[in-house]
Amino acid sequence: MQDAAPVLRARISDVSMLTSMVRAVNFASFATVSISASGLELVSEANQSVQAHAYLYASIFDEYTFAAPSNWRTLAPTDTEDTWSDEEDDALQPYICFETNLSTVATCLALFASRIQNAQHARPSAHSDPLRTSTRTEIEIVYPNVGEPLCLKMQQNNVQMRFRLRTLDAHVVSGLEFDVVHMTAQVIMHSEWLAHAFQEIEGEGDGSVRIQFLPPGAASGALQLSTQGPYGSTEISFPEDSHITEKFECCEVVDHGYPLLCVGFMLQALRSSVKTSMRNDVHGMLSVQFMIAGQRAQLVPQMRGATAGSVASSGHAFVEFLCCPLVDN
Repeated sequence: MQDAAPVLRARISDVSMLTSMVRAVNFASFATVSISASGLELVSEANQSVQAHAYLYASIFDEYTFAAPSNWRTLAPTDTEDTWSDEEDDALQPYICFETNLSTVATCLALFASRIQNAQHARPSAHSDPLRTSTRTEIEIVYPNVGEPLCLKMQQNNVQMRFRLRTLDAHVVSGLEFDVVHMTAQVIMHSEWLAHAFQEIEGEGDGSVRIQFLPPGAASGALQLSTQGPYGSTEISFPEDSHITEKFECCEVVDHGYPLLCVGFMLQALRSSVKTSMRNDVHGMLSVQFMIAGQRAQLVPQMRGATAGSVASSGHAFVEFLCCPLVDN
């Protein structure tokens, strides 16, 4: 009798991307991991006001196989007041959720990188980045069954490491949503432009950051970031300029404040990404999306107008932060 197929078996050679994605959302003790045929989603949140979603689509993996248990509906975390209609139940894609400690996952990846680096000291031709070498490096991810440990097998030539990570029942995450239909502003730009600004704001601020979208008009449109600190105020402006912003949409002034910790949480994703999209909706919800380029991608797609299908098959990974606005006194 053959053993039952595991819920998930995946292989990825782009170890740098996987490491970047784990670090990007590793700001809470535990994260919720969702597995479906489309790929993996990692969700972290803090204070029910900041939420991060890391999307690792199946297209970034060298091999990806998902086999949902027949009773997956009964295993899905649901709010006690939430019920699915028959139509929603039929349309829902099979998936499995669990919680795990992302700090432990990040530590495992760091140990693997360190092992490879030590092994390369004897080879003068080795690249400086231990996770981007000419030799074959890969990680195999296996989730045997619901409730069992998540298994990681990391290998490069004769360097091999195995880890079994404890999994817990998933809790329902806060229902933070961005209202795409009633979006009030959006800016898309290269991440390198924002990286220095976010770092300066995070280092100089004291409690909150103000984000303003100023529409084109008599004065030039702009994205403005500002904060108050113990030594004064800091303000950074990005004008609507084709050399700076790839896309700028704003019809009226949009001005909201957010907890400064949001900026600190985003820094890791920002440094790993190539493009960033910042959006606001009518409720003041801030959505910041980061595109992290993958080795398997043949062509870097424009975030502008990309459909869900094209994004999922692009070979890139994405991280989205949702931040609730502060209530003005």
